[in-house]
Amino acid sequence: MLAQEKPRTNSEGKIIPKSNSGSKSTSPKAPLKPKPKAPTKTTTTKTKPATTQQEEPTEDDDPPQRSGRIGFVNVIVNSDIETLVSKRRFVNQKDPYVDGWRIQILQSTDKKKVMQQKVAFAMEYPDLPIYYDYIQPYFKLRVGNYANRYEAYSEFKKIREDFDRAFLVRDRIRLEEL
Repeated sequence: MLAQEKPRTNSEGKIIPKSNSGSKSTSPKAPLKPKPKAPTKTTTTKTKPATTQQEEPTEDDDPPQRSGRIGFVNVIVNSDIETLVSKRRFVNQKDPYVDGWRIQILQSTDKKKVMQQKVAFAMEYPDLPIYYDYIQPYFKLRVGNYANRYEAYSEFKKIREDFDRAFLVRDRIRLEEL
């Protein structure tokens, strides 16, 4: 059986905690300094009173309590985050492309078939821009420039009546074309 050590006490009788380090130094250690926090920015926003729809009160119900006061909300933003957001905004301003939607009419390894469909589509829908791509081993025929799927879908329903193999695809679209 191991003998238990008697706890060390100071002159006042208080227990001195054990040190985890292997040295028997009695000098007090310097307190660790916390890492400096990044500077923050505080934004104050004025808020409107909350309005909620409630059921019609009955005789037993108390009237709803509303303060009707306008309050303030403090938003604390870390400056590192502000820096990252501004860098991202700067990089995105340089990129002339955005993520968007197009309608793919046909995908085939036969170039002649794709060119025939291109001519047929141009006759039916002369107002829509047509994009012809070759991504090995496929030739792709895509049409339109849409910022979101909702816009693309409304046009897709019309095109699908004439071109039954059409479907929606995500694509990179030049900003000027939107």
